[in-house]
Amino acid sequence: HVALFAEDQARYVLTCKREDVPRILQAAEAAEVPTMQIGETGGDALKLAEVAVIFLDTLKESWQLWLASFMEGEV
Repeated sequence: HVALFAEDQARYVLTCKREDVPRILQAAEAAEVPTMQIGETGGDALKLAEVAVIFLDTLKESWQLWLASFMEGEV
């Protein structure tokens, strides 16, 4: 969980078209920026390689409800 979703000033998630992946990875390598492809988006889920499948409805619900839960002391 932390490795995939923790916030850090040196860690970013980028989405792009499938055909742009090689060009982006090559540019990052040329700039000595460590990168890895962690999965694919599309359809109804975020597929993180062989780690997990997270359904977009679940992500949306979590995003929408977290602040209310936090303010009520539930988190």
